[in-house]
Amino acid sequence: MVGGSEVSYPVTSGLHTFKWSYAKDGNAIGGLDRVYVDNILFPPITPIPDPPDIATTPTMFTKSLTINTSASDQLFVTNNGELPLDYTAEVVYVASNKSPANVYPLNASYNTGSATVSAKTQTSLVKGYPTTEAGWMKFDVTGIPDGATINAVEFHGYVNAANYPYWNINPVTNDPVTATPSVLYNDIMAESSSGYYLYRSETSTYTTGWKVHTLGGNANANLQAALTQNWFAIGIMDRDNSSAYYIGFDGWSQTNKPYLIVTYTYVPPYTWLTVNGTNTTSGTVQPGTDQQISVGFEAGALALGTYTANIKITSNDPVKPQLLIPCTLAVTTGTTVNLTVMLESLYNGAGEMRKAQDAAGNHFTGNTADQISVELHDPANYNSIVYTSGSVNLSTTGAATVSIPVTYSGSYYLTIKHRNSIETITAAPVTLNGGTISYNFCSSANQAFGSNLLNINGVFIIYGADCNQDGTTDALDMIEVGNAKAAGVTGYTTTDLNGDGLVNDSDLILLQNNASSFVMCKKP
Repeated sequence: MVGGSEVSYPVTSGLHTFKWSYAKDGNAIGGLDRVYVDNILFPPITPIPDPPDIATTPTMFTKSLTINTSASDQLFVTNNGELPLDYTAEVVYVASNKSPANVYPLNASYNTGSATVSAKTQTSLVKGYPTTEAGWMKFDVTGIPDGATINAVEFHGYVNAANYPYWNINPVTNDPVTATPSVLYNDIMAESSSGYYLYRSETSTYTTGWKVHTLGGNANANLQAALTQNWFAIGIMDRDNSSAYYIGFDGWSQTNKPYLIVTYTYVPPYTWLTVNGTNTTSGTVQPGTDQQISVGFEAGALALGTYTANIKITSNDPVKPQLLIPCTLAVTTGTTVNLTVMLESLYNGAGEMRKAQDAAGNHFTGNTADQISVELHDPANYNSIVYTSGSVNLSTTGAATVSIPVTYSGSYYLTIKHRNSIETITAAPVTLNGGTISYNFCSSANQAFGSNLLNINGVFIIYGADCNQDGTTDALDMIEVGNAKAAGVTGYTTTDLNGDGLVNDSDLILLQNNASSFVMCKKP
């Protein structure tokens, strides 16, 4: 019997089959005459990591804003997988109407019809009956958004009478409903030999029924130009000089109403939605973590109405390579509140404020000094916040305008908040009932609840130096500012109490002065 021994063999990566075989020695007859294979050890196998697994919170956004107001929210992108998640988030606007569109005449006299040079002969039927009668069709295109690019126009018409017609579909520039017969007839006939949308020479076997033709010539361009007037017209005429040959179509009041199928593309001319301040943003999320995207909503000068868009997220998640986050913005009417507010942190002593700075200079463009937000509080229970505006620009002269949605009518305390100033409240509830109102915090101390304003040469300003926004200037603020100073913090930060882009002794002096005066928020 031969004793056992341990052996090992290198194995490359991949799929392998292991086999043990024993060749018997035919000359030997003693002993057990066998081999034992024992204690087979394989190295540990590292499991293949799970691929990236994307999740988003929330799954949709809905905002209601009034004109010239904005708001922001946060979108969290989470990676539940075991490999890094690479993603791109892009804003994609959704037009209110989809391409293609079917457009029809309105149901009213002369939206289709026929005419001679002296009279409108039909209120609906469309007749190309030489030698004196031609027809028209006026289509309602209000469903196609202004600014759309027209890619194709397909005509669908039901022929109710025909005999060997040589016929055209021609441009019509005058409104058939209001144009005189002579102007309209000549308009229809003007492109009989050139400039037409369709030129057909049918055979004697041409029958009645539905006919479909793609319009050529300048049909696309002319329809595109007509979108702003909300109608597009075509003329139907027969080129024969004999009354024996003709073509006729059903009109708006017949069984088979004519229509156009219009294929178009439309890129909305607005940019009310942003991701991290722009149209597209990208990132990498490590396994088991999430990443935050700032989603901005800006009503600006948009017309009243509802707007829709998607945040499209593409990623290397093999199961969910694309996600859509629906976003809806409702622009509504309400009360416009014109505020006058001065901030101690930026006040220069001359009735104006400096512009807040960051590491590169002015943090905001134009005459914006900084931004504030405005809250509406229930007058019966101040702790109940019923509405919060988005970021509102505050000019160097202290002017700010916030539009409150029409939903909020009645009386509310208006509360002004700023990144490192004391929360300041109107002296009494303010009535919002539509239209425009003004409120000036700078004219008197008693414009604020508890007269909680600082008087500088007759200008009443909001106290600063509350960097942690706990409603008081105290040692906790001192710790934050002191730590930021020691770390050499610069830029547009809450610890930069005087807005000069630096955290230094000037900020500590401002904080010390207010803390020693026990400056704090005064609430109803």
